[in-house]
Amino acid sequence: MAIFWTTVSYLAISATIGSCVVRDASGDLNDTVTLGLGACEGLACGYGWNFTECAQQHSCRYGLINYYQSMSMVSGFAPLITAGIFGATLSSALACLVSAAKVFQCLCEDHLYPLIGFFGKGYGKNKEPVRGYLLAYAIAVAFIIIAELNTIAPIISNFFLCSYALINFSCFHASITNSPGWRPSFRYYSKWAALFGAVISVVIMFLLTWWAALIAIGVVLFLLLYVIYKKPEVNWGSSVQAGSYNLALSYSVGLNEVEEHIKNYRPQCLVLTGPPNFRPALVDFVGTFTRNLSLMICGHVLIGPSKQRMPELRAIANGHTKWLNKRKIKAFYSDVIAEDLRSGVQILMQVPGLGASLQDSLLGTTAWKAGHPEGLVEVPCTATGSPTFLASPDRTWGN
Repeated sequence: MAIFWTTVSYLAISATIGSCVVRDASGDLNDTVTLGLGACEGLACGYGWNFTECAQQHSCRYGLINYYQSMSMVSGFAPLITAGIFGATLSSALACLVSAAKVFQCLCEDHLYPLIGFFGKGYGKNKEPVRGYLLAYAIAVAFIIIAELNTIAPIISNFFLCSYALINFSCFHASITNSPGWRPSFRYYSKWAALFGAVISVVIMFLLTWWAALIAIGVVLFLLLYVIYKKPEVNWGSSVQAGSYNLALSYSVGLNEVEEHIKNYRPQCLVLTGPPNFRPALVDFVGTFTRNLSLMICGHVLIGPSKQRMPELRAIANGHTKWLNKRKIKAFYSDVIAEDLRSGVQILMQVPGLGASLQDSLLGTTAWKAGHPEGLVEVPCTATGSPTFLASPDRTWGN
């Protein structure tokens, strides 16, 4: 409701001033339309005034585009307009001072950019960003000291519009990705209205001042590319993650309708590595023919009772996945708990895979030369046609 009445008041003020004041006016009462002279341009000609000369020479002192006190001039009581502007400015400034410091504090706590961690410290029970308040105050004073607000207004306005565009687009993106954490409570919310708001904000940026719009977009792109390049270890639960999940799920389901063909065959390997960092040579060897283009699953069998090994299972999974990522190996890590190695390998051969992405090759290392024929254990084939594999208990893939 507040947004509605604010919009109505802005439209009413614009219509009132626009109906009383022309675009350009010289302020000279003698600039009336001369009879017989047809070189009069602008709406003022219809009211008996000829401001063509000053408009062409850009020397008009009055008019909506030149005189910033037009609203006070047409009002019934000018000091009331000044008081209203002061109150609106003060409330907006206080809101920006508090909200900007809070957002900047969160940014500093995540350590996304260097040399800003100093401002992330909070004070008091509510962790108030006192340092952020002082920084925002110093920036505001610096711009006020310039004493030419009309010079910096295009840049400030474009950054505001840029933030509005990003917020609207974020709402739209969260809606189309069906993010579970995005539940707008506004009754009349529409994702298409959010997209329209984002597009309109960008258009107004360029209509307002094109060079300031380029500066604002350039700064935002620089900050975005820096974060993408550094890849900070933060988890925001963003809509981009939700979109990635939706794409992965839809493509995985779509693979069920794709028929196998020899031209598109890729080996999909279940590699009995145990902990991958224990056998990096085996991981690298399989990576030479999967080449990050085929499915590769690093299997690990933990032998023992489930209740005892379950905490260990949860603790080591993330570490092994990070190790694979650090080594730039596109592979999955899968672990199971079993009473013996044979049962664990059988479980791994039946479980890993999703839809059409099922392993069809089993690889591992053995000490078969040092072992005895009596010690070999037969691992049955999987339903996908994996070959029978002989494993020696002297060289296991679990622990």
